[in-house]
Amino acid sequence: MENYLQYLRAVELIMACKEAAGRVSPDVRRLKVLRFLVLLTLVGLNSAHGHNRQVASDGCHKSGDAYHCHSADKTIRFTSNQARYYEIAEVADGDTIDFTYSDHGVIETRLYGIDSPENSRGTKLTTDAKAILKARGITKAHEDYDTLLEDEKARQLRLGAAAKEHVKDTLDGKDVFVLFEDTRTFPFIKQGKYGRYMAYVFYADTTGTRMLNFEMIAEGHAEVDYLDNPFRYRWAFIENLNEAQEAFASVALPVKPVALSPSRQSPTTLWGELKMETTIQDE
Repeated sequence: MENYLQYLRAVELIMACKEAAGRVSPDVRRLKVLRFLVLLTLVGLNSAHGHNRQVASDGCHKSGDAYHCHSADKTIRFTSNQARYYEIAEVADGDTIDFTYSDHGVIETRLYGIDSPENSRGTKLTTDAKAILKARGITKAHEDYDTLLEDEKARQLRLGAAAKEHVKDTLDGKDVFVLFEDTRTFPFIKQGKYGRYMAYVFYADTTGTRMLNFEMIAEGHAEVDYLDNPFRYRWAFIENLNEAQEAFASVALPVKPVALSPSRQSPTTLWGELKMETTIQDE
């Protein structure tokens, strides 16, 4: 809309200049501006008509308050930029894990599609707690609002600590395969708001391949998030979670390669041709 308004101002300026030079009459000038305003109105109406049904490139769309993925490509592939087995350096919380690859550095990842309670005090903890109180109909006008807010923050911290421990217990002793969300621009791996790399974390158990992102939701340690944005496995988070878990369980993870001896290891950096710094820190 802003671009159209800028263009309208440009049209008015050009017409005014031509009028001043005697090359166009005031009536012609007003007619041209009026025609452009009609065009602008039609574009706005068309945009408003399609506002409630936004079709995304991943085959999913939102209609009203509901999401649908009837045309989504549900092929499960374990390929992406820098997809491989990683070692866990640290579990920061229920949706953030630091991974290492050989001795090349640390990469901070954010589990895509989910949001887990905070396990440390900060702005987001307060924001989340206020949103929960608001959803319960509790506003700042409540006489015990400050006390209720602190109680909710304490509850969120307990839930966040439990989510973090669940991640540690779930991945303990397992080979962890990390699949990143690709992008077409540098650094070719999608980054979140705070610079963390968006990823899907997989491991295998006796039932088959498991995605940690799913498990955190199924066990009540996280909620579905990011649904307004297209991403690789959005269809799996929108549709029946149990069916999605079964679909992934039936597909085997890539075979973990045998570790090379130090003398045979590649001299490339953690991100290969990207040549990024040894340690990647969140903003």
